[in-house]
Amino acid sequence: MITKTMAAALGVWLLGFGSAFALAAVLKAPLVERGDKTAPRPAITAVEAVAPVVEPAESVITVPAVTIVARHGRATRHVVVEVKPEVSRDISAMECGEERELSMGSGHVQICE
Repeated sequence: MITKTMAAALGVWLLGFGSAFALAAVLKAPLVERGDKTAPRPAITAVEAVAPVVEPAESVITVPAVTIVARHGRATRHVVVEVKPEVSRDISAMECGEERELSMGSGHVQICE
């Protein structure tokens, strides 16, 4: 039994395959020549040469100064959070293992807790 959801999904897949085949058919078609590209272009006629030059409209808009005043119902509260600087521990107070060679590269490593 096919549900509405399955029918809709099947329809979408069929439309997708149809679109793919249509695109493939269009891409396989030979290119169509559009006119003779070797023919010389016509010269500018006297009417085109005498046409009046139109100046573009002014592109600057002048807006008068406006003051916007807004009021809101509740008071604004500013929360100040004190940030304490993190204190770094001294390496002599840590429990460290023996130094060992690095497995890749050169140098030594020591693991501390």
